[in-house]
Parts: sequence; structure tokens; C-alpha cells
Amino acid sequence: MDLVEWVAEKLTEIDPLDHSPFVVVSNMYASSGRWMDVEKVRGAIGRDGLRKLAGWSSIEVDGVVHEFGSRDSTHQRAGEIYALLHGFQSLSKSMDSLQRIDQVVIIP
Repeated sequence: MDLVEWVAEKLTEIDPLDHSPFVVVSNMYASSGRWMDVEKVRGAIGRDGLRKLAGWSSIEVDGVVHEFGSRDSTHQRAGEIYALLHGFQSLSKSMDSLQRIDQVVIIP
């Protein structure tokens, strides 16, 4: 057993409903390409009946705090927010394409 798994188990003993230590372990394994270990840890999370909770963020704009979660559609301006994000995504893809065009050599 890896040290990180041992620490995760000890943390889970303190709070059995908190599986976030195992999510961190799984992410560490994934970042180092240890896919069998990733599956083992994620399988253990599923067997224990735990689920990864969606992340939440907040931002303050003009003195007003806005909270939102991953894939959240309950915000009163969700449609506008997602339209703006899709616009940024399209712009990012366009800029990426332009960078690739700069790398193309044109031979007359």
C-alpha cells in the first residue's frame, strides 16, 4: 500500500463520509499514468457508496456574491453565462487555429 493510500484511509477513519482523500489519491495516480491504481481507488469509492460531490465556486462582482456549481443550471442567468462560456470556447479554438496557421510553411 502506498503512503498516500494509507494517509487517505486514516483521514477517512476520522470522517467516514468524506471520500475526498481518495479522490486526491486517484487524481495523483492519474497524473502519473497509474491507471490500474486509479480504477482500484475509484472502485473502492463506489463500493463504499460514496459519490464525488460537485465543486462549487463563488465570485464577487460589484459587491454581489454569485455562487455556482459544476454543470449548474439553477443560476438565474445560467443561459447567458453558458452562452458567454461557449463564445470564449469558440474564440479559444479560433485562436488556436490561427497559431497553427503561423506554423504552416507555404511553398510557392
